[in-house]
Amino acid sequence: MKRLLLMRHGHSPVSFEVADHDRPLSTKGRDDVQYMSALIEDNQLTPERMLVSSATRTQQSADELQRCWSNGPVPQEAHQTLYLSGLFSIQRVVESVPTSIHTILLLGHNPGWSQSISHLSGIDTLLGPGNIAILEHDAPTWSAAIQSMDWRLKKVLRRSRL
Repeated sequence: MKRLLLMRHGHSPVSFEVADHDRPLSTKGRDDVQYMSALIEDNQLTPERMLVSSATRTQQSADELQRCWSNGPVPQEAHQTLYLSGLFSIQRVVESVPTSIHTILLLGHNPGWSQSISHLSGIDTLLGPGNIAILEHDAPTWSAAIQSMDWRLKKVLRRSRL
C-alpha cells in the first residue's frame, strides 16, 4: 500500500514587501505545524520521505515537522516544481519515489493541493493552512499509484479551534 500525505504549509501572512516565494511562516503557522507534527506521530503516519516546495514558508514548515518528530528527521527533498503547482507537478515528482518507500509527505500550496486531492480521490476537499490530507492506494509502485484517480481519502487532519 502507498500512503500519500498532502500537507499545506502553515499560516503565512500576505506581505507586499516580500516576494510570494519568500514569505515566511507566522508564529501561528509555526504553532500549527508543531501541533500537526504531533498528530502525524500520534496517528503513526511519520513519512519515510518528504518532498517540499522550494518556497520559504514550506521549507520552514518542513523544518518544524522535522524538529518535532521523536525519531528524528526523515530524508527531505526541495522541488522548485512544487511551488504553486498542481497534480501534474505532483505526479512528476512522486513517480520517481522508490517502491520500497510506503509513506511520503508532500508539502506545498493551494489551490493546487486541494484540487489534486479532489482529482485523486473524487472528493472535493479544501485544505486550510497546516492541514493534511491522508490518501491511500493499493498500487505496487508510486508511478502506478500517482497516475490513478481512485485514491482513498482516509482523513483530513485539521487543528480544531475553540
